[in-house]
Amino acid sequence: MYIVFMDISDLPGDALKLIGSELGIETALDLIRVCGGMTIYIPVKLGKEATRKRLHEIKGVKTVPQIAKELGVSGQTVYNHLHDSSEKRDFGIRTW
Repeated sequence: MYIVFMDISDLPGDALKLIGSELGIETALDLIRVCGGMTIYIPVKLGKEATRKRLHEIKGVKTVPQIAKELGVSGQTVYNHLHDSSEKRDFGIRTW
């Protein structure tokens, strides 16, 4: 833990300023300490397996458009993940 005597504007780079403002300056400083000098890629969307796992956690609870919005994918992608008729029946999707 740090005793912070700095402002978010003191952090180097826009990415760390964003992290500092959204997650706290201590988190930004921890990232500098732990990951300083590394190049870190943060994907825009969940990977295919993570999307499928989350979809199965929430199927039957939310509608296809709600799921698509939450996962950041299209409604068609949700349907594609539910490709076989048994999954579609479980999800309440008409297959005819």
